[in-house]
Amino acid sequence: MNPHNDHPQPANTNPPATKKPWPWRFILLVTLLATGVAYASYARSNGRHDKIAWRHSYNQATIEADENNKPLLVFFTADWCGPCKQMKTWVFSDKLLANTIEAAFVPVKIDLTSQGLPDQHIADRYNVTAIPTLLTLTPDGKQISISSGALTKDQLLAWLDNANQRYAKLKTEHASATALVQEKHGN
Repeated sequence: MNPHNDHPQPANTNPPATKKPWPWRFILLVTLLATGVAYASYARSNGRHDKIAWRHSYNQATIEADENNKPLLVFFTADWCGPCKQMKTWVFSDKLLANTIEAAFVPVKIDLTSQGLPDQHIADRYNVTAIPTLLTLTPDGKQISISSGALTKDQLLAWLDNANQRYAKLKTEHASATALVQEKHGN
């Protein structure tokens, strides 16, 4: 016989202890939120915003393009357009790209967010049916090239290079035609 079994054990009157949940879920949630806020702040402070000096008047942009003998780069956008925001954040935020655009083009942004905003008739003139749409034009309004949908930096650079080559060809053809007319009229 076991001497310890002779004494009755006191009955356990306390219910089993329940573990209180650690506040780890709360801590995890706060940490994730803080990380998200910190990243958003970091992205904003480190230039994840559009760096292009867009003109907001089509007429003023055409005057500037004519004075500087540059083509126009027209960006059709809207506040509610997700791909437009993506391009503003990840493509137009690149300072080298912005410098390239501003050196070779007169950039103008046309906002299609709601009816009645300035220069929306330009979208109708060039048959723009989707956004984002990029359009390059000669200073007198002749279409050089058009692209609908979001582009990456590399795609945009290639498209702009092609537009510049086409613009150079148009200028050469125009100069040749002008020279022929002047020669024909004895000027």
